[in-house]
Amino acid sequence: MRNARMIICLSAVAMSVGVSRVGLAEDNCGGYHVTVGSRHINFSDDPTLSIHLAIGTAYGGTIKMRDKDGDEYVMVTSAPGPDGRGNWMFLGAYGTGKYVGAKWSGWGKTVRREGDVTIDVWGGTCK
Repeated sequence: MRNARMIICLSAVAMSVGVSRVGLAEDNCGGYHVTVGSRHINFSDDPTLSIHLAIGTAYGGTIKMRDKDGDEYVMVTSAPGPDGRGNWMFLGAYGTGKYVGAKWSGWGKTVRREGDVTIDVWGGTCK
């Protein structure tokens, strides 16, 4: 129940940021990623994408996420470069179910930070 309330609240926050998600030409997916402390919630622009509403926990630059079906993926992130964008990629060897061997990757950029809450926009290759 607590997770459901958190998802609803953070979804409203992410959608109300008012920042356009400007992607790259090769992106076939994107959305928002909300972090509160070490907890993460992913929102995809495409609600049918399996990573939409995935919830997870960060361990340094590594984030372990679980989707609505219970499948897990592990992703690593890099620090932002001069353009403010960092990179992310799945570690397919550590995925379960549909994420075993996944090679998804992309970029992320922080658009709002307040206290321990961060909202990032992201894009990438998710197929």
